[in-house]
Amino acid sequence: GGTVETKPVLADGQRLSVNTNALNGELRAEILDTEGNPIPGYGLEACLPIDGDGVRQVVSWKMQDRLPSSGYVQIRWHLHCASFYSYAIS
Repeated sequence: GGTVETKPVLADGQRLSVNTNALNGELRAEILDTEGNPIPGYGLEACLPIDGDGVRQVVSWKMQDRLPSSGYVQIRWHLHCASFYSYAIS
């Protein structure tokens, strides 16, 4: 397993999608504020695991399927036996 964290990015869309192969594991994402703290409702424990292989797989959380309102955020990706290729905000 491992983690990857972005620099602050402008969340100028509503959906976060990922290109990953997680058939033998999973990928999850946390949405962080610009100080690196998880935004309530967007933490690791709230993220629904992605465990498939594909492009444009939508990242969702237990109570959210959209990103927080526009602004700068960081994304911390958690991988376990998964390959991570790219992400998009749309």
